[in-house]
Formats: sequence, structure tokens, C-alpha cells
Amino acid sequence: MVSKTLRDKIIVGVVGTVIGSGISLPFALNMGIGRADGPCMIPKILDGDIYLIEEFPGVEKRAKKGEVVISVNPEGEQIVKRLAGTPGDTVYVPFMWYDVNQNKWIKFAEGKRVLNKGEYWVLGDNSEDSFDSRFYGPVREIRGRLLLVYSPTTKTLKTDF
Repeated sequence: MVSKTLRDKIIVGVVGTVIGSGISLPFALNMGIGRADGPCMIPKILDGDIYLIEEFPGVEKRAKKGEVVISVNPEGEQIVKRLAGTPGDTVYVPFMWYDVNQNKWIKFAEGKRVLNKGEYWVLGDNSEDSFDSRFYGPVREIRGRLLLVYSPTTKTLKTDF
């Protein structure tokens, strides 16, 4: 097992290599780079933070509840949210959620539902300023999971988010 200090040094080395070599290396390694847009993940991830993503087919099988993932909202926009529910989980929802397949709002009197195969519940850490599964229901795709975050604002590299 790699120590946390050694792991952090390896991650810093990978980020340096990725940043130094341009965009072709991340994709060759099944990685990508993105930028946080908006306040939905404050305080852990700030607007404008740069993140390194692990992305490949089947990444949803590696993603664990509590991890920050990349998904797609009903408008087709890429989003950064925390994975809160996976298939088989019971999630508590507002009285209404938007069903993309039926293109309408669905009311659940019980305020809960079980996630079906291929459904994931994602939430922003900043619940007062996050448009997430509480509003549009489960997402159907996990495109990647965050490996590390660099904050230009604080000039820090974060692995604990």
C-alpha cells in the first residue's frame, strides 16, 4: 500500500506531467481535465477550480457513494456532483422530480423512491445553491470521478474533497 505522502507526491507528479504535456496525455491515460463552474460544490470545490478526472467506460462501477463524480444533467450539460445514491438505494426526494424520459414532473407522495438499474442520485455540497437530483431526479450516466482538484484561488492542490 502506498503511503498518503507518497500518493500525494505521485499525484503532484502526474498533474505536473499532465499540465506540462498538454491535452493529449490525459486522454491517452483515460483522464481528462475540467473546470468547476458555479458554487454548487462549495466549500470543497470552488468556482473556477481545475480538476483531474478518471474517465473510461464502466467508471460508474468504480465510483463509490460519497465520491465526487462527473455526470450529465437533463439539459445535457456536464455537471460535478457528489454521488449520493446508486442502483437499489432508497432516496428521499422532494415531492416532485423531473423524469427526462417522460419529459414531465412526477409527484411522489411518499417522498422516496428506489433507484433502478443505471440510475444515480447526485447532490451538490452547497445544497442551497445546487441544481441536482432533488430537482431533476436520478441521472443515468456517470462519466468520470474526480481524482484531484487544483484551486487557483487558494493555490492549493486538494485530494480530500
